[in-house]
Amino acid sequence: MAEDRVKALGERFKKRPAMPDQVMRERRTYYLDADLISEIDQVHRKLNYEKGGVSKSAFLEALLKYGLHNISSVEKALVGDDAVT
Repeated sequence: MAEDRVKALGERFKKRPAMPDQVMRERRTYYLDADLISEIDQVHRKLNYEKGGVSKSAFLEALLKYGLHNISSVEKALVGDDAVT
């Protein structure tokens, strides 16, 4: 019984083929600062309430894409006074 549960949980991380009209998605685990996650959750809840129907994955993808498009600012933040520790 426990083995079945472990196997089922492991299935969540397997790659699945995307549907023709969908983006290929992948499940990963990242360990982030708890205060940052709390702030992300608060901003997402507010945005979801105001705009309605904003999934957390879409919100996080938008944040990451914005960061990649503004990588020079991110690089400055990583080496500057407000560097992530």
